[in-house]
Amino acid sequence: MALIRAPGYRSYDQIPTYRKRWFFILCILFFIPAGIVIAATGEIYTLSKGKVMKLSAGNKTLIIVGWSAILLMNLVRALAN
Repeated sequence: MALIRAPGYRSYDQIPTYRKRWFFILCILFFIPAGIVIAATGEIYTLSKGKVMKLSAGNKTLIIVGWSAILLMNLVRALAN
């Protein structure tokens, strides 16, 4: 997972909860549309080696496209039955 230095935040405590990686993972696991919206509308931050980092744009795009495809396939399958 590629991470980029996040210069806007000095402390991980300053980041809103819904932008933290652990919250994003919970959203993807339990309510996929919320996770997709969070990834599409802003950055996802994590703490790595004491520094605040964010996911790269490429990783965010893969997450959005991948989970949207899974959601769409399940929706089509549900409607077909």
